[in-house]
Amino acid sequence: MTNETNSLNVAFFGTSDKSEPILKALYSEFNLCLCVTKSDTKVGRNRDIRQTGVKKWALGKNVHYIEVDNLKDRKNIDTVKKSLLMNNVDIAIVADFSYIIPLEIIQEAKYGMINVHFSLLPKYRGASPVQQSLLNGDEYTGVTFILMDEGMDTGDILTQRSFPIEKLDTTASLYDKLFIFAADLLPQTIQDYVKNIISPKEQDHASATYCYSPTHPKSTYIYRDDARINWSKNVNIINNMIRAYFPWPVCWSTLQDMRQDSITLTSEGIILNNDKNTTNAFDTFDLNVKNNKVIKIYEAEINNSNVLVIKRIQVEGKNITDWKSFLSGYSSKRIGG
Repeated sequence: MTNETNSLNVAFFGTSDKSEPILKALYSEFNLCLCVTKSDTKVGRNRDIRQTGVKKWALGKNVHYIEVDNLKDRKNIDTVKKSLLMNNVDIAIVADFSYIIPLEIIQEAKYGMINVHFSLLPKYRGASPVQQSLLNGDEYTGVTFILMDEGMDTGDILTQRSFPIEKLDTTASLYDKLFIFAADLLPQTIQDYVKNIISPKEQDHASATYCYSPTHPKSTYIYRDDARINWSKNVNIINNMIRAYFPWPVCWSTLQDMRQDSITLTSEGIILNNDKNTTNAFDTFDLNVKNNKVIKIYEAEINNSNVLVIKRIQVEGKNITDWKSFLSGYSSKRIGG
């Protein structure tokens, strides 16, 4: 980096625990003078205090930070604006932040704000583009750096790069990879933008798509009910859901749902009975249950016989276990070996 860009005062807006690669890149290449993150939350039965990964990192590096629980009320907006002004922030970077940022905050920094978006915009605007790419079974996703405006991911594009999705990727693993990928690209993008080497390019708004929730179609956030499995769906659709909704909210069903005629339980996994390509040469099992307990499926894959092989499963109130142990506890016959 040149001395000109090395001396840039940079702010970071984010909450994700996976933000560290971007924070490290900004800290090493610029003057990272401010982090804005979500306020502490209380979790678990004991209501333990949970700090965001961004706050923890800022504390460890002695970087000034502020916490907000929303960016709607006047007090919080003014607090953020004051912090940007006091730190003489030249440019702000936003990655996986929890709140919509008002235009008056966006305009406070000299060069505005760059949003790190994990899709190839204008595809998958909204809060859950990584999940949407997995739900749709895409082979590629990407990282797009845009100049923020008051719309939802509608800003002009600075840099855009594609990134391959692997067969066993989940939201957790893909986020990890994309944060590292973005961190590698971001410093050069900032430098080139500030020095007018790259010019912002308007998106093709007519071809934009959004990642709306299936159960809350006006929202681009993920909800627990989105992850409920409909066993009448194709095996690929269900497998994509399991990948997309890990680590949260985790795909779920009920023990009663798993007794329905649309699926067959085998020693290898689950056969979708509407799938004509499945080889049915397996021992089958009936669940010996009379309750509607929730089961969560954390990990699965499709084998060469088109069986949904369940790797990790959990019955409500029980520990996470493997498929064989699950069948031994809830089927009407025991599994040998």
